[in-house]
Amino acid sequence: MIEPKSVPTSYRKWNRCLVLAGDIGGTNSRLALYDMNASAHHHSGDGQGGALVFQKDYHNHLFSDFTSVVRQFLKDSGDHEPRTACFAVAGPVKDNVVVLTNIQGWVIDGYALENSLSIQKVKVINDFGGIGYGLLTLEDSECVVLNSGVPKPEAPIVCVGAGTGLGECYLVFNKDSTQPSGGRYEVFSSEGGHVDFSANNPLYEELRTFIMKKNDLHGRISVERVVSGGGITNIYDFLRTKFPDRANKQIVTKFDNAATHEKPAVVAEAAKEKTCPLADQAIEIFLDCYGSEVGNCALKWLPFGGIYIAGGLLPRFLYRLESSSFLKSCLSKGRLSKLIEEVPIKVVTDGSIGLRGAKLVAARTLSQCDSVDQQQQQQ
Repeated sequence: MIEPKSVPTSYRKWNRCLVLAGDIGGTNSRLALYDMNASAHHHSGDGQGGALVFQKDYHNHLFSDFTSVVRQFLKDSGDHEPRTACFAVAGPVKDNVVVLTNIQGWVIDGYALENSLSIQKVKVINDFGGIGYGLLTLEDSECVVLNSGVPKPEAPIVCVGAGTGLGECYLVFNKDSTQPSGGRYEVFSSEGGHVDFSANNPLYEELRTFIMKKNDLHGRISVERVVSGGGITNIYDFLRTKFPDRANKQIVTKFDNAATHEKPAVVAEAAKEKTCPLADQAIEIFLDCYGSEVGNCALKWLPFGGIYIAGGLLPRFLYRLESSSFLKSCLSKGRLSKLIEEVPIKVVTDGSIGLRGAKLVAARTLSQCDSVDQQQQQQ
């Protein structure tokens, strides 16, 4: 187990304002417990108030199922009993249930967790949905501005993030007179990362054909095959096959010997250290295609509330964004280029945004439970 982050408290297990948040990946589960009614605010970087009671990460392979992870966490926390919980999970969620494809036997069922753990309400959301909600907790210092612009109140917001895959979601302002601000943003998931990859020059057409043959695909590839960690692998594999004389043999050997999930890092490192011209070209192609897809999202959703770029990849390339074609490809949208130039574009640099989003949903759920309880008491 990973060392916990604990805050000395005198909280008691019957505290009805405790919420549990979780960011659940294929390898680790990060869980955190918050008191949303704490008189003394503990600054934990969540941006939404509440006191951090206990936080700890767990290696998933040490547990037979997710319920066991949560039980262990609650035991480690001092047997606290949260009232609500939200888990942002890497996988497709349907009816508050997700089956994790890369962890055999793991099913996270919100309703089953309510019963087995005596939690009043448990919500299961997609991990990128968690990131979407996490955007609502961001401070200005946690972003890097790529395209300045004044966000328009209540306008749509979009989040795009390349990592293992390519996630996309959008936020819409829901007007609600019961809310202090007159409403609040809600997150809607998307499978936009699986739209067709469009090759806009001969080299990219060759790349598309290469990826189709490599993966035994027919007729199309998705943008995710290019704009993701695996996309960096595909691009470098294509370039070293097409231009073998330009490849650094040591880097090629290191690339070939690396585990699948380590290959993108080999290319990124070689590009940054300028030890392989093809690695540098691979990253430039990746950024060019990434920028183009961000611009496509701007066209589809007209997010004048802002586009936020999350995920683990782009922050690694901040050192070269100004000199790359990323922003040019993003804003070059023909007759609508002037319109897209008005959209604020920012890179999210905080890595805990998914957990923060899950906390926000758990806190909202707590408020809903309070309202229901009050109505029942009045009846």
